[in-house]
Amino acid sequence: MPNAIACVDAISGALTYRKVKIAVLLLSEKIRKIPGESIGIILPSSSGAYIVILATLFAGKIPVMLNWTVGSKPVSHAIATTGIKAILSSRKFLNHLRTLEIGEDAQEMMVFLENLRSSITFFHKIRAFLHSFRKTDITLQHLGLTKIDALRPAVVLFTSGTESLPKGVPLSHRNLLSNQGAAIEVAGLKNSDYLYGVLPPFHSFGFSVTGLLPLLTGLKVFYSPDPTNHRGMVRDIATHKPTLFCCAPTFIRSLFHSADPEQLQSLKIIVTGAEKAGKELFDYVKKNLPDTEIREGYGITECSPIVTLCRPYPAGERPQQGVGYPLPGVELLILDLDKHEPVEQGQAGEVCISGPSVFAGYLGSTKVPFLEMQEKKWYVSGDIGYLAPDGALFLSGRLKRFVKIGGEMISLGGLEEEISEVLTKTEDGETGRCALCAIEREGQKTSLVLYTVQTVDKEAVNSFLKERGHSNLARISEVRTLPEIPLTGTGKTNYRLLEESLT
Repeated sequence: MPNAIACVDAISGALTYRKVKIAVLLLSEKIRKIPGESIGIILPSSSGAYIVILATLFAGKIPVMLNWTVGSKPVSHAIATTGIKAILSSRKFLNHLRTLEIGEDAQEMMVFLENLRSSITFFHKIRAFLHSFRKTDITLQHLGLTKIDALRPAVVLFTSGTESLPKGVPLSHRNLLSNQGAAIEVAGLKNSDYLYGVLPPFHSFGFSVTGLLPLLTGLKVFYSPDPTNHRGMVRDIATHKPTLFCCAPTFIRSLFHSADPEQLQSLKIIVTGAEKAGKELFDYVKKNLPDTEIREGYGITECSPIVTLCRPYPAGERPQQGVGYPLPGVELLILDLDKHEPVEQGQAGEVCISGPSVFAGYLGSTKVPFLEMQEKKWYVSGDIGYLAPDGALFLSGRLKRFVKIGGEMISLGGLEEEISEVLTKTEDGETGRCALCAIEREGQKTSLVLYTVQTVDKEAVNSFLKERGHSNLARISEVRTLPEIPLTGTGKTNYRLLEESLT
């Protein structure tokens, strides 16, 4: 498809597959000369970002996706874990950021794309143009890529770091391609679909699903750099009229509050994941976008990332599918939290995952996140859920987001969800955000601290919880008001930062 449009963004405009291939070939020559087996990358969702990622792979190196939104400590940790010696970025992009805290080590490693581009001569461009007509096997042979092992890492991503320092997750070529192939098999997409990709490349869903998958499958994609710029997203969707949008609930919620429903009518499928999608998202779609499906999914960086996905359904209807059914090739096992044995169907426990998209283990860590059972290796996810009789997965929350008080397991996420219902809505109509953390000290009773962005009466919240049937053990000990609830770059509440303020 050399003359078909591959990708579009506000900076590069529309690029055909031929132009993308030429750009990848040109940059791969320059990247090949950069020292180190792995190359750090700090770039937003854009045509340029995925061209750089592909060029890094064409250069025989492994892209390491760095999250520039988490601060210098996690970035330094990522550099130490991977041993990278250079970071590719754009001076224009970094100058555009309001704040950038990545540490001195990272800044000294910067290799700017603007400098690489200025070193590309007319001769280089002609040679890349001619090489772009070669057959794939000849191109791979020329680049020395004919013997790449399918199990070799194709990328290093990092966990979100909401609960601890991010862990390095190497995903192999087989991990990524098996996951993408399985997703395409059940997603019900059409050749005419047009994807809107705004999740950053350091996000596992952004890297694989909204980033590389469209380029590898022939799905036209519009890349946008900032999921927090909801007005810009509205403008993009109204102008370019994509049919497919995949994003985290936090960003979708902001989009809905900023848009006139008429501006979003082109969207036929909205896929949401990364955190629980509130009822208000489904209600908005049913009321304002009658021809649109909104499907929930469940993914983990360690699983490349999609684990389950709700199947297609008639627009306007919302069958009970929880977070969906496992992708082809993916198997789920629910373990009892205490006995670590498989539970009966419908009973909640820890979700374990097996399949070709599951990673091989963390970088630089002795922690083994797997168990052997039923003659298979299972990734122990740390998520709590149960399987319905038809095989759909329903999630209850993170194991680390449960605390035991007086012998009773209390779900912090469940309490958060209920408390948010009684918070005053913001001026733009968005439900008030809150976050709940537990202070657990040896020899002392566990206490619950509620963070909100508005003044809240503690006793009123506790009365509400009691009315909802919660025991006296689930009581808020303290309310702290913040200007805003801290989020990660992927839209999740940053509990690690909140918990650090408690120590």
